Amino acid sequence: MSLSASVSIFDEIEAGIWDDGLDALIESAVARRNFIRDARGAKNQMEFGHGTRVRIINIRPKYLTGITGTVNKDRMPSRRGDLMIDVDPACYRRLGRYGHCLAVPASSLEEVK
Repeated sequence: MSLSASVSIFDEIEAGIWDDGLDALIESAVARRNFIRDARGAKNQMEFGHGTRVRIINIRPKYLTGITGTVNKDRMPSRRGDLMIDVDPACYRRLGRYGHCLAVPASSLEEVK
């Protein structure tokens, strides 16, 4: 298997070079995605203090994506790995059935600068 450096893994998959190992490749990609998500969540848990301005990203339901607010460390989330977010009043109309304080996975938050 001598391919030039300009060939990407996507080209190799399309050409059938990885057919015998596709399942292992998929498992590896999913494991890597989960690792990155968990690492981001742990980092956010440590770095986001009370009052940190955040935006919701990569979450379902999708209409919650983009909602901004501030971290509220005074309230305890119902699940480990979540942070409580006091939603900005400008985003209230997008909340639907949710209240004005949301428990959001730390991995689904980014800091707003």
